[in-house]
Amino acid sequence: PPEPPLARRSRSRPLYSVWEWELGMPSNSLLGAPSKSTIMLTDSMRAQLEHWRMRPVVEALMTLRGIDMVAAMTMVAEIGDFTRFARPRELMGFLGLVPSEYSSGSKRTQGQITKTGNSHARRVLVVGHSLCTSFSGV
Repeated sequence: PPEPPLARRSRSRPLYSVWEWELGMPSNSLLGAPSKSTIMLTDSMRAQLEHWRMRPVVEALMTLRGIDMVAAMTMVAEIGDFTRFARPRELMGFLGLVPSEYSSGSKRTQGQITKTGNSHARRVLVVGHSLCTSFSGV
């Protein structure tokens, strides 16, 4: 098996290449052909989706920009029942996408996202967003 790329950001190797490797995507997958194993895994997932009871949820997620079948199935598998979240803020908290907060007296400052939630689901969302915006000109 190939070695994972270094988990540090550089000009020649952006951090999302590490995420692509962890998701099983070949290097430069958007520019080159996917590997045989990636094609076989995707075909297997597509066949399983036909009979999965969560298929309507997966299809709904696939309507979002940057979310393909693999990302949608991963999100549903990681999150489970979306109805357990009464508000979007609860879902964002589960994913670790809420800002951290520093407060002292009457002063309140928000910082970076907390990253305390489900890292796999968050990574799928971040990679989908970054790939979508980097190639669509958004």
